[in-house]
Amino acid sequence: MFNVQSRVIGTLVILLGVSACTVNFSNIPIIVVSTSGSVMKGKFYPRDDFTSEFTMVEAETEVVCKGEITRTGVGDMSCTDDRFYEIAIPRYPSAHGSYVATYNKAGKLVDADIATEMVAVGYGGKADISVLREMLQSLQ
Repeated sequence: MFNVQSRVIGTLVILLGVSACTVNFSNIPIIVVSTSGSVMKGKFYPRDDFTSEFTMVEAETEVVCKGEITRTGVGDMSCTDDRFYEIAIPRYPSAHGSYVATYNKAGKLVDADIATEMVAVGYGGKADISVLREMLQSLQ
């Protein structure tokens, strides 16, 4: 009897340990801050094949933007006010990260010297508005 109880308790401990170590990659928060001052907040929804979709809302205008990311971190985003942006996430896939992207008026990724807009993007543990604003300020 003691041996069976030990095995059951041992199995429960192992299962609890494994479930405690499991990383949840669903509903990852994302925040985007632009040089124009707008802030967008939303969630990433990663898929098992390392692609993702996301939805964000611009706080000031309630414009909704949605997009998809491929396995390589490249994708696009379109908004309910007809804006469109190319997306290229460095070091993707990752549950946490931040980066700065530079765009022209058409929403195409361009070099910083010809950009009309810069955005700082943070997701997961890096989704922090004040840190993202500092990232942009350091580049201006």
